[in-house]
Amino acid sequence: MNAAPAPYQWGAFHNCNIKAEMTAALANPIVPGGASNGRAYFLPWRTNTITSIGLGNNANFFFTAPLSGCKVYIDRAGGGAPTLYHANAGGIPANNKERYMDMSFQAASGHLITNHNVKTFNTRMNIMALTTESTLPIAAGMANRKRGRNLVHGRRRDVKWRITGGNLMGRRTAIHTWNFYWQLVGVMEYKRPKIDFNLKKRLKSNWGNTIIKSDIVEVVETGQL
Repeated sequence: MNAAPAPYQWGAFHNCNIKAEMTAALANPIVPGGASNGRAYFLPWRTNTITSIGLGNNANFFFTAPLSGCKVYIDRAGGGAPTLYHANAGGIPANNKERYMDMSFQAASGHLITNHNVKTFNTRMNIMALTTESTLPIAAGMANRKRGRNLVHGRRRDVKWRITGGNLMGRRTAIHTWNFYWQLVGVMEYKRPKIDFNLKKRLKSNWGNTIIKSDIVEVVETGQL
């Protein structure tokens, strides 16, 4: 699947072109049933609204749109296949967002968020838990590589992560049975010399002259619900 770019307001980066790609690999997981491996359920979202989708056996994968502060609820309390809910509180005051989304879920599903068959992915809280100096193995490793020497432009300085959001995905493992996974993504930001090292030396220009550069979006943390 290679979806056309779509505009999203994702974290600090507004109107980004988000391009989704899936590539077949030898290690792809085996999924049951006769449904085509290329089919997937997609859960849309609306501002200040909760949306939902029931997962059946007509597809083997599930995806959400990019999440920058919403909550996704996995509801198995009704038995059978899970129902997924995406609660948005973009226009709700900050001190009431959590309650608004939880109450929206409970009103739409008829189930309490405390039910042991309900799981929640809270992107806002997960994003806030990460810092620009993330010590997560994946994130820290990428940052350390960027701090390494660059003989053309000199050393990069102030390497840090700007966390932008996340998303949730699922894989069907049996009839009415799904596993769900989440990821957080970020853009690495750092300072580097604005002009070539040798040119600065020849012109005796200001050595403190730098430019801020942002690298491509990278996955910085993953997990399973």
